Amino acid sequence: MKQLIGIAFCLALLATNAFAGTEVNMSLADKQKLETFCSTFSEVWMERFPKGGLTDEMMLEFAKIVAPQEGLEEQENFILIPLERIDETTEKYFGKRISANRKNDYRVPLAGGEAWRFSQVDKLEQVGDNLFFATGTIFITGSGSTLDPHATPAEWEKEDEWADKVGTFTALIRKTRQDGENRYALLAYTPPQSPK
Repeated sequence: MKQLIGIAFCLALLATNAFAGTEVNMSLADKQKLETFCSTFSEVWMERFPKGGLTDEMMLEFAKIVAPQEGLEEQENFILIPLERIDETTEKYFGKRISANRKNDYRVPLAGGEAWRFSQVDKLEQVGDNLFFATGTIFITGSGSTLDPHATPAEWEKEDEWADKVGTFTALIRKTRQDGENRYALLAYTPPQSPK
């Protein structure tokens, strides 16, 4: 019985420290690149998902918002996004493509002006081989704002800009090198409470 209790305690300890790792000192360029990557998920109010829990539906909804729309033909208040752009987007952000309900193109309503949400990474820990756990803050400001999303609130205030804190997020990220640059793929994500 004592062995079972000991095993259960060890498992609980492992679960609570699942992403405990070694803190990484990022260069300014790497920090800004990672913040830009994470901001894409805050912009679309990405849903929470655990490692291995990302569904095709979640990736498709994300890609329909994020996929580049340049050069695509508008039809009334909609645009058709070809599967190729959906695949490029999901590969860029998640490292994989959707496998179910694949169509030649997807009809997406044209986006209107909304508030601007962005992320700042407060802490990055290495938790495995090319695996990192990021903790950060999501901010929101007006759609016409010109503030620097990598600056501090004090710096925004000096420029007569503002951004409200939405809450904190966590992200499990795999880092790879491609064409001499760091690339990231999101493996797990926990946003603040969504306003949806």
